[in-house]
Amino acid sequence: MWEPNEIGWLGEYEKLVEALKGDRLVVFVGNGVSRLSKGGKSWSDLFTENPRIDDALKSRGINLEDALGQGASLLEIAQVVSENPIAWNSLKNDLKEWNESTSPNLIHRIITQVLKPASIVTTNFDILLEKACAKRVRHIHGDILNPVLSEEDYFSRFEEVENKLFDEIGGERVLLFIGYGHSYDDFDILSYRRDIQRFRTHTRPCFSLISDRDDKPLVNTRLQRFGITKIVYTLPRNPEPDDRFLAMGSALIGLRKAAYDDPDIPGEISSEINRLEDDNKEKNRRTSLVIGLSSVNRISRPKNPLQKKRMSSSTEEWEEAAAPGFVTAKTLAVLGHQVALVSKIGQDSEGDTVREALTSKYVEDDKDEVIVDLDYLDESKDDLRKAEHERFKTCRSYVIIHSDVSGQRVMLDNHEDLKLDPEKVKDAQSAIEKYPIPVIFFDRFLSYDVRNVLEGHGGGLCPDSWTVYETGTNGDRWKNYRLEKKVLHNLVNIAIASFPFARDFLAKDQGLLDGAFWEELGGRDNKEEAIDADAEQGVIDNLLNDKCKLKQLANSISEGAKKWLRESDPRLVIVTLHKRGCIWINPETLAHKHVEGIAAAVPKKEWYTNMAGDVFRAVFTAAVLEVKCKYKNPKKMINDPNIIEKICVLSNEVASEKIRFPTFKETITCGRVKELFKEWKENLP
Repeated sequence: MWEPNEIGWLGEYEKLVEALKGDRLVVFVGNGVSRLSKGGKSWSDLFTENPRIDDALKSRGINLEDALGQGASLLEIAQVVSENPIAWNSLKNDLKEWNESTSPNLIHRIITQVLKPASIVTTNFDILLEKACAKRVRHIHGDILNPVLSEEDYFSRFEEVENKLFDEIGGERVLLFIGYGHSYDDFDILSYRRDIQRFRTHTRPCFSLISDRDDKPLVNTRLQRFGITKIVYTLPRNPEPDDRFLAMGSALIGLRKAAYDDPDIPGEISSEINRLEDDNKEKNRRTSLVIGLSSVNRISRPKNPLQKKRMSSSTEEWEEAAAPGFVTAKTLAVLGHQVALVSKIGQDSEGDTVREALTSKYVEDDKDEVIVDLDYLDESKDDLRKAEHERFKTCRSYVIIHSDVSGQRVMLDNHEDLKLDPEKVKDAQSAIEKYPIPVIFFDRFLSYDVRNVLEGHGGGLCPDSWTVYETGTNGDRWKNYRLEKKVLHNLVNIAIASFPFARDFLAKDQGLLDGAFWEELGGRDNKEEAIDADAEQGVIDNLLNDKCKLKQLANSISEGAKKWLRESDPRLVIVTLHKRGCIWINPETLAHKHVEGIAAAVPKKEWYTNMAGDVFRAVFTAAVLEVKCKYKNPKKMINDPNIIEKICVLSNEVASEKIRFPTFKETITCGRVKELFKEWKENLP
């Protein structure tokens, strides 16, 4: 959840304000501004996307990708292009067509109609600044009809423009770069480096407006060497064009307001900024929070289904990003919901796998899928000089899939005492204090940080925010439920509980379940005596065949849930039952119902059971969020037996869909997850 930062223009940057007031400000506009217009491209895009340019380079024995990888500059590439008439004309035609079909964007208009500098210099060929009513624009690279690409012409053009500017506004000018990343290969920096001493002789302070995404050590070193003071505006982790318009536009309007009591901002621009602010606030209000483990599963499935209790010498193996936090956040994003992830990964190959999955769309051209907000992701930057065993590593899971769903085994490592960076916890606290987060999902792996995040600085969790908790198989069973009793008490609205957790903690520890009945249901006092998965499935089957015993268990779970769940509505427990689906329980009304699982549409020997439970919980959370955002009285609707049953049916269907595919990604891209969710939404009352 992001908002543009306020820049203190009257502090460190006061000389810039004075230059604007004294009509001595020169704005240097880079390609980062024009790229925000529809169809805008970077220099590298212009070269790599034009086949005639590729042909021209190959005729000289140059492979563009290899050349750039070996350190060739774009200016050197441009020099070669300018010497080939066919490639040169093709490039000019591309630029001309784009220029004629494109309109100035918001930043062009703010520069020319709000900031109104004494003069504008640009490295762009386009005339979008002129279209935006700029009166004086100097094109260092030439214009759209006569672009300058040769190195000699480029530098002579720069000196010509600099001389004209000096004659126009004298030696007291102040320079502001806008739309530059200041990479080593930037055309403007190449020329600026050549003339830096002369330029600084006549120039007072130089400033550059850059995003926090470009605020990197190497860039800082370069700017310091050139005598440029950076002005940093913030962007979200994965900014959309509107985010950039709002951040840059707000900063530039703030500069104008700092210089003039009556900033005289055109109504059309004010309205557009207000719309962007309103859209961003609404986006933040609709952003859910996922606090949970993100890891990598290394999965092995015996090709011989008869060898179900041991590894086979003949197996299929793969790995993928996994765990409750990742799967829930990614599922919400795939289904079109804004979501921020609070989690932790390391600077290792597993961390790279998780990061790549979070920062890219599973279907590239999918208009519904959004990118997960990673502003709260703790990407551990432990000292690489530490011994390998002392560094934080991304959590890994090892999964062996058997032909029998109840025979699955999962072994986790590196997840005990998982702690987040305190700064990330504070950031998440601030977001929760500022916005009524619609739904917050969390798992037991980050339980201690969960309480810190949700309770913030003592203000407590907003009653309008609903929490969904994934209990894990046993919760904190073998440590006397320390986490649930001391950490998570009164934090959970909806518990998606495994059968052992519901039986042992909610029904027996917190409820009134009879000891003999508890043992009949498979309850045991120590880990060594715990029944295996096959026996547990048998217990579940027998329970579902006896309505009286099912009601007895549901009532005991309700009694325990009343003590443990949040006092505010909604208050629900969903007990997952492997292949038999789930039971929903309303502790307040004692209503409960078994919702049968959906048989997978493939033979059992072809089942891929890995992550089916995570997918169930993720889609359940997405459905709860849909109800929360759709209805004026969502608490009433989520307590409606028909609504909650529909959510359970949907979650069972999607979990069954997962069993058809080896990976979570294939389930999303090849399965019917989005189709099922869309049908469910359309059938809501």
